[in-house]
Amino acid sequence: MARVGVQRGMDHGRCDLPHDAAECHEGIEVLHRRIAELTAQLARLQGGAEESSASPASGETASLPQEVPACHALIAELAASVGELNNDKLQLAQENEELKLTITRLLLQLRGHRRERFVDDPNQMKLDLGNDPESQEALAEAVAEAEKIVQEYTVRRTLKPKRPRNEKLPDHIPRYEVPLPVPEEVANCPEHGPRKQIGEDRSELRIQRGACWSHARRKVFDGRGSNPVEASFVLAMIGELYDIEERGKTLTAEQRLELRQRESRPVLERLRAWLDSEAAARVLPKSLFAEALRYLRNHWPALNLYLSDGRCPIDNNDTEQLMKQVALGRKNWLFLGSVAAGYRAATFLTIVSTAHRNDLDVWAYVKDVLDQLLAGSTDYHALQADIWKQSHPEHIRAYRAEERRERSDAKRARRARRRLLARSRSP
Repeated sequence: MARVGVQRGMDHGRCDLPHDAAECHEGIEVLHRRIAELTAQLARLQGGAEESSASPASGETASLPQEVPACHALIAELAASVGELNNDKLQLAQENEELKLTITRLLLQLRGHRRERFVDDPNQMKLDLGNDPESQEALAEAVAEAEKIVQEYTVRRTLKPKRPRNEKLPDHIPRYEVPLPVPEEVANCPEHGPRKQIGEDRSELRIQRGACWSHARRKVFDGRGSNPVEASFVLAMIGELYDIEERGKTLTAEQRLELRQRESRPVLERLRAWLDSEAAARVLPKSLFAEALRYLRNHWPALNLYLSDGRCPIDNNDTEQLMKQVALGRKNWLFLGSVAAGYRAATFLTIVSTAHRNDLDVWAYVKDVLDQLLAGSTDYHALQADIWKQSHPEHIRAYRAEERRERSDAKRARRARRRLLARSRSP
């Protein structure tokens, strides 16, 4: 009971201290023993000092005060000592843990990520190869072999040049012509005479593959994070090509071809010279920007094809925009039901796209065409979108042409300001 009372007195003050001298003496002995234990623990934490004899020896109980107030004062003093020793113990334990962590970090820094020990440790066994000539020669050969391996793996590997892609049909595939029977009324036009079959003169020599500069620019733009300076240089030259094309939109095919030969070709020659320079070779081979440069090199002849014909566009953005309608619609008709339904859907989308390109009210045009076909009309020429709009001017959306004109003028003005800014900055 005395020990419980002393503990409560330590936690809550003197309100629960014993009121009998014998109980006070017992509590004082308990506190003396606690102080002795804490002192011994502190001595061990501080480096093995001898335990302090803070506990009262036998016979010291007789020297304890006999008055209760004096016992209370002594108990309070001993309780304060116990609290201080507890705080010192906690502080020293925390310092020991911090020192252990510091030692662990220093050992890891010394040894690295490996588990081998490179310090002179008496517990670390060493391999004794001996001092005989045979062992020394074997050790020298091992060192030379290790140096050779390090040299092979540290030297920068050169990429093997890729062979150009051969997109022609293999030579072992036979070439033969299959004439298709054509009715007489289809083969001959009453007004223009015999019709020329589209594709009858197709050959591998005439068909040439052209690449899209918009795709090439997108790859360079996506890889600009690793090499921002080099990517800005390439994007600036591609921007010059598009500025030239913007000025050639209102020209004829012959005038556009002359403009490309005069202004676009020097830009492409400068870009090709940079692709073959040391600055482009220093780009990390596995980065996105290096992938964009490989795309430019691998498709360089196809990217330059538009220089040979003024009718050939610099990119296929117009086709991509038309295909966007189909790509957006795929989410609405995931299943068509049959192959024939797929063909009917393609035909219907062609009609809708034609009406959209002719600035017609698609609903009014499609409804009128279907109504006339269901009524038995065979005048298909009059149902074509460009002919139908002449007899139905109320269904022409004139604001679409104005919107395109405004966007084109804004783009042309923006590119003109960019050209003027570039000229003003050039020396």
